[in-house]
Amino acid sequence: MRTVFRIVAVVAAVFFASCIFGTITAASIVPAWKVNLPDDMRVSGITISDDGSRVFVGGNLLRVLSSDGQLLWGGYNGEVAAMSGNGKYVVTAMGETLRLLDKDGTLIWTRTSGAPITNVAISNTGSVIVSDDSRGYLRTFNRAGESFGTAQLEPATNIAISPAGDLIVIATDSGLRYINPGLDLLWSDNRSGGLETFIAISIDGSTIYTAGGNRVSSHTRTGTLNWQKDVTSEHITDMACSEYGTVLVLGSQDSFVYVLDNGGYTRTKVSTGQWVNAVSVSQDGTMVAAGSIDRYLTLFFRNGMQIGKVRTDRIIQPRSVAINPYNSRVVAADELFVYGYTIGPDLVFVDETATSRQTVTRTPQVTTDPRISITTDLPVPESSGTAGYPVTAATTKKSPVSVIAGLCAITIMMVIFRRSG
Repeated sequence: MRTVFRIVAVVAAVFFASCIFGTITAASIVPAWKVNLPDDMRVSGITISDDGSRVFVGGNLLRVLSSDGQLLWGGYNGEVAAMSGNGKYVVTAMGETLRLLDKDGTLIWTRTSGAPITNVAISNTGSVIVSDDSRGYLRTFNRAGESFGTAQLEPATNIAISPAGDLIVIATDSGLRYINPGLDLLWSDNRSGGLETFIAISIDGSTIYTAGGNRVSSHTRTGTLNWQKDVTSEHITDMACSEYGTVLVLGSQDSFVYVLDNGGYTRTKVSTGQWVNAVSVSQDGTMVAAGSIDRYLTLFFRNGMQIGKVRTDRIIQPRSVAINPYNSRVVAADELFVYGYTIGPDLVFVDETATSRQTVTRTPQVTTDPRISITTDLPVPESSGTAGYPVTAATTKKSPVSVIAGLCAITIMMVIFRRSG
């Protein structure tokens, strides 16, 4: 009888300990919805509006979803497309035709270029729209479709507009170009070569990050170089920055996610185990999401502590991961589905990588979606960093709470054994 009792006690204690150790992180990212994509749709990117109410899914077909995964509208080609930050406008191109659509997918206007359009961008309020064609002709418009002008530069590899709409950054095979909506050339850099593939601009437009190959650069809005570094061991596959540009995140073919500060120093290096296809960072810079080709979506704090990890049905597509503004949901897309995951509401972030210990606690806030009512206080902007700052290499870190609870489980098991003996 005592032997049976001991076996039951061991099984119960081990089960309890495994639950404590294993489910706290897993339960912090929970499936919320799953939307089937058309069989012939190829996803090429995901963005979420500034208020979290709309999810924009680009690809050879467009899809705009609500925060709870309902299809709001779809159609048109979306491989060359972008949504305004406020979610009210979508600009898309097919061949030589440029289209502006409203929040319901209704066509506002069309404009025609003399060659296939290769890049488009739109400001946060939709006040400035820019397109580039295969000949290098840039065109800028306002919401009414009125032209600000046309200029010919080199064909662009990527275009981005500052949130305020007053600065357009263009990456070309020859280097970077800064222009204003009137197409006046403000600054150019022919020394940078044609590595730049990704562009990210801070919300105040003061910092411009560009990346390509294994190199990352930071410039001011006037073109002054803050820093330029070779960061990854293989090519960069995606880049994202926090709202104020204090945290920069890179995904790489070398299977690592790199978290940098605004001084260019690598604060954390997290292994995903496989080639990283997509990364996202929360507006406040506390959370990072990464999708890799082994179908895993991993969510972790910027100090490397894992929050949760889930697996999709197919390979997560390039640039197809996004965290919403309230740190309450992460969205990802594979070849068949768009997935919405809810992030646990009881997370506490302690930044062990900051020079001074920094704690961010999630607090309730009223939002447009009553089920998504968690946000995170903005962190104090970090300094430019210090040379020689230790890099945190992380795979999976457990919460200190789970460790304490696990020790309690082991203690209980020992007490049961002693009494049963």
